[in-house]
Amino acid sequence: MKSLRKAVAAPVCITVRCLGKNSEAANRILPIRDLIYVESFRNGTTLHTISGELRCTQTYAEVVRLLPKTGRFWEYGRGATVNFSFVETILDTGEIQLAAKNSESLFCSRRKLKDTQAAFTDYQFAVLRDEGVG
Repeated sequence: MKSLRKAVAAPVCITVRCLGKNSEAANRILPIRDLIYVESFRNGTTLHTISGELRCTQTYAEVVRLLPKTGRFWEYGRGATVNFSFVETILDTGEIQLAAKNSESLFCSRRKLKDTQAAFTDYQFAVLRDEGVG
């Protein structure tokens, strides 16, 4: 019953205001499962998805507030949040290796490295527990 409540409570999509080809802002519905990571960039926010990058007119804080608080998303640095579903491993050097986007890597600050590794381990354990592997 708890897992059912958790699944129903977590949103599957977010609506963000993104810039289009003509630099006009428009609302866009983005499935949570497609979002790889979010970063603050030049007075805006860039959403990195499996289909490419989206420039968002909303602030980083506004976008992060839309993300579900299920442990799937983690702020690994100032103005940077990653979706643990796409993380392959987090090395002791602070490199976060992604399983998507041509094996792209992100870098975690040394100050947040241990917390990020612990949160990733907790996320992996929760996924295994929920899937009933074992």
